[in-house]
Amino acid sequence: MNVRNLTEELLEKGKSDRIEFIASSKEEESIGRAVCALLNTKGGSVLIGVDDHGLVLGEPGEEEAEALRLFLHKHVTPQVLFTVTLDDVQGGRVISVDVPEGSDRPYVFDGAVYIKNGTDIRAADAATMREMVVRQSRETERWERRAAVGLAIDDLDLKLLDETVRRAQDRRGYRFEEAHNPDTVLADLALARFGQLTNAADVLFGKRVALRHPQTRLRAVRYETDRGDNFIDEQVFEGPAFYLLEEAMTFLKRHVTIAAEFKPGQLARESRPHYPFNSLREGLVNALVHRDYAAFSGGISVSIYPGHIEIWNSGL
Repeated sequence: MNVRNLTEELLEKGKSDRIEFIASSKEEESIGRAVCALLNTKGGSVLIGVDDHGLVLGEPGEEEAEALRLFLHKHVTPQVLFTVTLDDVQGGRVISVDVPEGSDRPYVFDGAVYIKNGTDIRAADAATMREMVVRQSRETERWERRAAVGLAIDDLDLKLLDETVRRAQDRRGYRFEEAHNPDTVLADLALARFGQLTNAADVLFGKRVALRHPQTRLRAVRYETDRGDNFIDEQVFEGPAFYLLEEAMTFLKRHVTIAAEFKPGQLARESRPHYPFNSLREGLVNALVHRDYAAFSGGISVSIYPGHIEIWNSGL
């Protein structure tokens, strides 16, 4: 399903506890309150350039979307990696802001905390704010967010960090306070807390992460039969998560069958892999992101059989 269809589905559903419509990108205060409220509740989407009934009102441009990214980055705290996109839909264009369910509540917009109750957005009262703070303090801190004892900035692959910053800016429209300052960038990405690098920083950018965390290794195997007895190729990859993703994709491309087809009336040959590489890449990304990194005996495996492919990770 493509972005266009997803956005049109949201328009058809109408306003709800997870969907908000705002008429114009110039209504920055309303947009900021809506984004803040979704962060503090269940997450959702804010569609801009739409009236209360889901009718598309115009054709917003890239400049408006970019200005909105910068506005939200500056005025919503703690910082969040928002996805702000310009989507073509039936009747025109809309700006879509995808808002995750916040993990660092309460979130603040221009000095105030907002929540969503059904389709209504309102400022949180003292009791609600106290409840959010208490609930946050009781939640078990995830392994990725804990301080990585002894990890220093020199232990990270700074070239990989710079490349990630560049891609975040060029492809996702993310803006950093100081794009060339590693300490500031890591803080912006919540990979450094109170001056201490986190385990997540090690997983993503650590030059020798597998020595400290062997559970980050990825094993890839090409089996001879579907029984999984004899294998033709086996590789164990170590390194930052970005490196693991690319190495695993290279392994898959090496072993996935490519079919060649000549279509009538065409001289050029059309190549088609047995499995769509985009789908395999999405599976790998999910395996890397949605797994239990705290388990010392955990990991990720990619198993290629003659009849199917399995991508496995540890955790529920």
